[in-house]
Amino acid sequence: MSEEITAFLERNPEWSVCPDYIISPPTEDELLVDYPELDGAFLDRQDEYMSYGVTRGAQYAQMRLNGTAHSIAEMVALQQCAGIETDDTFFQGSKPLYDQFGSQKHLNTFLKAAKRRGFTPSVNSTYFPGLARFQGDPEAFVTRAQGRSYIRKLCEKRGWACEGGVNVKHREPESDPLDLKNCKPLGEDIIRNRAMQMAEKNPDVARMPRRELREKIIAEHGPSQ
Repeated sequence: MSEEITAFLERNPEWSVCPDYIISPPTEDELLVDYPELDGAFLDRQDEYMSYGVTRGAQYAQMRLNGTAHSIAEMVALQQCAGIETDDTFFQGSKPLYDQFGSQKHLNTFLKAAKRRGFTPSVNSTYFPGLARFQGDPEAFVTRAQGRSYIRKLCEKRGWACEGGVNVKHREPESDPLDLKNCKPLGEDIIRNRAMQMAEKNPDVARMPRRELREKIIAEHGPSQ
């Protein structure tokens, strides 16, 4: 397995159930064998690549393997809200948070990421990767009580477009998201991973003061770059 794929799996452990989908995405025939509920509208777009380098078909299959309901997996893969009528049908078949991931280890990765930002998800919530700006984004955990109205308000706040069960028009952000005042330093998990990579290449790095090493990594790889 290449270093690039290994790094991707470290950042996205939910893909460890199907790493082959990253390299060799499932074909239309393969998807229909396992998921006959898919329709032509989805299959016409299943070969399209998403912004992070996987196909829509691979994203859908990965989520189904991790226990996500068809309607939610389809919404995330197409990056639009499904054409459904009620919150009940929207969440129908979806598993609660503690059953959604392939293993407790994978779940803990997202729980720890959320807790580092001062948020503890409800056991009744569902994690929506399509709403996450980063791993463990607190705003990506949605409960049935919050429902589609929460997703609509969140998309409106962010200026994200969606159509179907929730309809929101795209708008430009109120301020430049890349402006330094809107950027935060690298996540602690990224800093730790980068520190380990640097130490493997140069043993002297391991002897640097922790604070000095942290500031060096942020300066070189943080939002100002």
